Amino acid sequence: MSRAVLKLTLLADLDNLPDPDVWANDIIENMEAGLESFRAIMAALTKE
Repeated sequence: MSRAVLKLTLLADLDNLPDPDVWANDIIENMEAGLESFRAIMAALTKE
């Protein structure tokens, strides 16, 4: 997808964006899941 098309798509969807608190919660959940995965990897590496 070209940058111009992407920009137009993003601008067209501005009216359908979720509330900032919804985004913040999604970001927090994703970060926590990433940390959990990283901890599992570190635990597996330290057991070897």
